[in-house]
Amino acid sequence: MKISIRRRYSWAVLPAREEAQIQRAPDRPASNFFRWDHARRQEAACLPRNLGRQLGLYVRSPVDIKLHPIDAIEFACEDEDLDAIKQKLGLVETWRRDSTYLGFRDHTAYRQFEFRVGDHFETMFVPNGGSTLEWRLGFDLDAPEAMGVLSCPLEDQSAFSMMYGYLPPSSLRRMNAGPGFSIAIDVHRPVAIKRGDLLGRLIPLPTSAFKFDYDFTE
Repeated sequence: MKISIRRRYSWAVLPAREEAQIQRAPDRPASNFFRWDHARRQEAACLPRNLGRQLGLYVRSPVDIKLHPIDAIEFACEDEDLDAIKQKLGLVETWRRDSTYLGFRDHTAYRQFEFRVGDHFETMFVPNGGSTLEWRLGFDLDAPEAMGVLSCPLEDQSAFSMMYGYLPPSSLRRMNAGPGFSIAIDVHRPVAIKRGDLLGRLIPLPTSAFKFDYDFTE
């Protein structure tokens, strides 16, 4: 069974596996220094943790960018009323999302990275509404039939986190037919992200996982 990753744009950083390094725990202090040996269990010696870290692919940022928590006003209006509402609410930037608009009172960096898709340009970042941001990563991901991808945040993320969620095969096909694979992130505080920084993890998971039966015994 194979997951295929195809670079669509030259700027993309392809996801990769991160092999956990099993390290020997440090030697204990000499017994003639202390009455009791001082030692604690090392994370590197935990087999379940290391095996878990080897599951799936790790996603990295393709660009250097500074992101801020999303502070948007979501509203719906007729197209001809948009300029009047922008002026009334003091909006300097708007994004259309399906049948609604997202408005910002300060300029954002979301349109800083535009790339060509066929005969038009797309943005790398798209506000989703709420507090999340869609991040297009510049590659395609092909999975076998009935196989989806579970997106997982990293354990030590504090300034931002990749949203936890499952992308079924239909979502993967739709992404491949559009601008390519994307993730959703939630920015908790201002953060400078560099090209190559880790964003999160993708774990292949068959759709049959949703059909498991569970037997509970008291």
